[in-house]
Amino acid sequence: MKRAFSCLLLAFNLGSVSPAWAQTAKPVRIGVLFFDFSNTYLSYMRGGMKAFERTFGSSVSIDYVDAKNSQVTQNDQIDTLIAKGIDVLAINPVDPNAAGTMIEKARARNIPIVFFNRAPAKDDILSWDKVWYVGTTPEESGVIQANLIMKAWKAMPALDKNKDGKMQYVILKGTPGHPDAEARTKTVVETMNRAGFPSEQLAIQSANFNTGDAKNVMETWLAKYGDQIEMVICNNDAMALGAVEALRSEGYFTGKKYIGVVGINALSTVVPLIRDGTILGSVLSDPNNEGQAILTMAVNLAKGVDPLTGVKNGKVGTFRDVRMPYFEITKENVKMAEDAYAKTEVK
Repeated sequence: MKRAFSCLLLAFNLGSVSPAWAQTAKPVRIGVLFFDFSNTYLSYMRGGMKAFERTFGSSVSIDYVDAKNSQVTQNDQIDTLIAKGIDVLAINPVDPNAAGTMIEKARARNIPIVFFNRAPAKDDILSWDKVWYVGTTPEESGVIQANLIMKAWKAMPALDKNKDGKMQYVILKGTPGHPDAEARTKTVVETMNRAGFPSEQLAIQSANFNTGDAKNVMETWLAKYGDQIEMVICNNDAMALGAVEALRSEGYFTGKKYIGVVGINALSTVVPLIRDGTILGSVLSDPNNEGQAILTMAVNLAKGVDPLTGVKNGKVGTFRDVRMPYFEITKENVKMAEDAYAKTEVK
């Protein structure tokens, strides 16, 4: 552990997967538990994991399971995997507050855990030295999104439709209480305010990271505010797609009728809309890199070697957490997002 924390807050790129893993007679069995297979970003992560799984050959065997957004189901799945003789668990928790119970189940059988995407409390992670977390720093995505918005506003005077020098905006927020939703919302607003950027919030409402919910909220806002809205700030791309759908039904993105939309994730479904200028930009969190880090650390923990061996492109945080970077994506560098998703098996 001392070696891991000597890397505190430093970027690492420690090479490729150890060839020694392929020499093991008994394969490492990993149980990967997702909160919901239907989540778009996580479906790409799962695709990236499956593609990366092949690099281990027969030395690794992986079970992927779907909790369908039920913590009760996920708890039962953990019990089932443990009974099957799993060596390590990689858990995307339905409810991060339930991490303590999950850790107790695994610890009783000495089974390491790599939590991912939804971070448990620091105290839970530190409760046992065989627990790690892999994810992003949601505040970073809010800062990048705010900077993207401010640059677009400066570069595109037509966004200021009422010519008052102030950006009127709405925010489509993710699931209430979700750490990413809270952090992204708070940080994007604070970053613009700290920069002295002239703006006015017209409305903010949860759309649960969901395209259909976002479409419904956006339709309500258009009925109330109409063309007063100059920017739609979305906590993720799924909601950005819903906003675009609602806007298109009202004739936006044709001729000179336009409202700025920004998202987070830079999903492959959003890439064409960034390329053609419908969406101003997004913030890439590479599911391929994140998935590779999760599986690499899981195998390391099962083998009892340094968890960070072979992990690429991340930063070690302050409590056995590995944070993957975000990148601004606009029309100028949209190929970066395109290439990231091309590496997954999801088409």
